[in-house]
Amino acid sequence: MGALYQYINIPLGIAEFPKAIANVPSSWCKTMGPIVIAKTFGKGGHFAAWERPHEFVGHLYKMFGDGEPAANVTQKK
Repeated sequence: MGALYQYINIPLGIAEFPKAIANVPSSWCKTMGPIVIAKTFGKGGHFAAWERPHEFVGHLYKMFGDGEPAANVTQKK
């Protein structure tokens, strides 16, 4: 059986929430692509964006904001 995924050379961000249905082991995350930001949050779960919106959006800004590791991944409008 082959791999279920392949390594991608696009900056990845990992956000782990303690009450998520399933968190991927960090050893597996490292095989998916170049991780440029990773954080384990103290609270939140499956609906983290709804439960912890400020923390969730802050994590996105730290990845995609101007001058951040994945700032140039998307086109600016």
